[in-house]
Amino acid sequence: MRFDSGTILAHLDHRELLCVEVGRGLSLQCLEASVWITQHGGCEDLIVEPGGSITLARPGLAVIQALKAGRVRLRTLADPVCPSCQGLDGAVCAA
Repeated sequence: MRFDSGTILAHLDHRELLCVEVGRGLSLQCLEASVWITQHGGCEDLIVEPGGSITLARPGLAVIQALKAGRVRLRTLADPVCPSCQGLDGAVCAA
């Protein structure tokens, strides 16, 4: 999936994958789903539970897999790097 601007609301079935070609600058909010996220070049994976959100800060492919079925929201942010990530060399942070 190539994501250029705006907001996408997606329903993911259990174990379904959502691949985002350019993840940097996207906010992912788990509305109902629990998801596992890995990013190209990242050194760690993340699990985000329902109600949680993160900002993807690494350029390149982000792979999101539903650990529990439900809805997620992806949206672009005005600033592609979260202020909390300054100096973390593209790490993923909670937003």
